[in-house]
This record gives sequence, structure tokens and C-alpha cells, in this order.
Amino acid sequence: MWLAASLLIFMLAGAHDLLIMLKLIGETPAWTPLTSVVTTLCMSVVLGLRHARSVRRIERFNLELAEGIERARGELATTLEREHALALTNSACRTACRSPTTCMMGWAVRWCA
Repeated sequence: MWLAASLLIFMLAGAHDLLIMLKLIGETPAWTPLTSVVTTLCMSVVLGLRHARSVRRIERFNLELAEGIERARGELATTLEREHALALTNSACRTACRSPTTCMMGWAVRWCA
């Protein structure tokens, strides 16, 4: 919006200077040389503000992404611990079931079930 407003000012100054050249209005100083500098400064400010806003959005996104990654790492660590414990339990069951004595006593069946 501000960028369009600064360009509108430049267009109005151009129209003013055109009217001077066509001698439709009296001899007054031309506005185009002054407004071109002002328009350039306004455009620089507007683009600088947009850039700063975009950088802040990117920084917020990076923080959210880092938090999401840490949360995923925590979930993965929990899942890996659970899988490891399950693998140890299964290994113990297999070892216990290989022994005929423990299988006959029903210990492995109760523990592994």
C-alpha cells in the first residue's frame, strides 16, 4: 500500500510537470526532480520494512521448526527405549523357552505371555 502511495505521488508530480510543458498551467518549478528522490527514499523505506518483517517471520519459523525437531527427537528416544525394552523381553523369553525345565514348570509361559 505504501509503495503504491509513493508511486502515486511520483505520477501526480509527472502530471503536474506535463501540464507545465503543455503550458496549461503557469510557470512553476518542476516537481519531478524532487519527487523522484522522495519516491526513491519512500520505496527504500517500504522495502526495508518488508524485508525486516520477512526476516522476523523466518526467525519465528526457525524457532518453531527447532522446537518441533526437539519434540520429535524426544518422542523418538522414548520409542527407541520402549522398542529396546521389548527386544530385551523377547530375548529373555526366547532364552527361557529354550530350556525344557523352565518351559515344563510354566515359568516362561507365564512370564512371556
